[in-house]
Amino acid sequence: MQQKWEQVWVGSDGLVLQIVGGLRSAIVVLEGEAMAPGGSKTKQRAAWTPQPDSRVRQFWEQSADGGITWTVAFDGWYRRRKP
Repeated sequence: MQQKWEQVWVGSDGLVLQIVGGLRSAIVVLEGEAMAPGGSKTKQRAAWTPQPDSRVRQFWEQSADGGITWTVAFDGWYRRRKP
């Protein structure tokens, strides 16, 4: 059985983001949409990919035209802090 992950985020400006998904091979992929207070929606997709050097890359894209074109919203790296 494949587990599903869900992320819900509500910003102080009223933006609501809800994405769901799970593990695809070794990558966690979540997709959904964000709704702005005025009612406009954008498609969202984010992927967390483990790297050989123990880092994790988070790559986030969004689309305001229903998924025809995508722009990068965030591209970052995470590394475990050494004790």
